[in-house]
Amino acid sequence: MNDGKALIVDDEADILELVRITLAKQGYESVMRADPNKAMDLLLRDPFALLVTDINMPLMGGFELAAAAKLRDIPCIVISGAYEKNLDQKLEQNNCIDTFTSPSMLPSS
Repeated sequence: MNDGKALIVDDEADILELVRITLAKQGYESVMRADPNKAMDLLLRDPFALLVTDINMPLMGGFELAAAAKLRDIPCIVISGAYEKNLDQKLEQNNCIDTFTSPSMLPSS
């Protein structure tokens, strides 16, 4: 279990809620933002134990948030809904500890 606070950033409300529920089961209190610019303000101001962010969003990409999290030694998990060139390299450069595929991109049964 964890008693830290997580920042979840995704432009899809369903994904925000799914990640919030998943992290709550691990003991995280979550702050959710659909606007990456507002999330960046929070990330630079407030203490977080974890950042979970979508890679592809309007206005700002998730790797920009991950880079800011790296400066504050906040581990990052990215949500990838599409192929991203050099993904492994970008994950390593930005202190990302893991990635997972957005449920909207998984094959239907």
